[in-house]
Amino acid sequence: MAWARLDDNSVFTDWLKNTFETRPMAFYRMIVCALWVLWMDRNKFIYEGVNQTGSQIASFVQAYLKELDDLKSAIPGRRICVDRWSAPIGSRLKVNFDVAFNNHTKESCSGLVICNSKAEIICCKTEMNLNIPSVFSGDGI
Repeated sequence: MAWARLDDNSVFTDWLKNTFETRPMAFYRMIVCALWVLWMDRNKFIYEGVNQTGSQIASFVQAYLKELDDLKSAIPGRRICVDRWSAPIGSRLKVNFDVAFNNHTKESCSGLVICNSKAEIICCKTEMNLNIPSVFSGDGI
């Protein structure tokens, strides 16, 4: 990375503005990250007495920016959608069933909902069971 030279006739603010206007976004990311790491290193030195070398700081900045770039590629570009419930077609019925077990209170609960094609609830039932020794005990209940 080459820095723009500060001429004798230039004002520092003009030089700074020119330096940042002509650079790509990656340059800004690197500078901001480096400033953040320098600030962290300063705080570690003041409060913990730990000091890093310039090469350690540069390596950390590069590794951190690479990690951020890798995270971008790991995040799916499209949201994964879960299908919403839909009513059955014709004279069919839709049965939804679910169970839950609370290991702390040793309780289990099961629920059943049956709907028709107009999304009307035909039947629903909830069953609570107490004093269940384990999640695997529900088979016999």
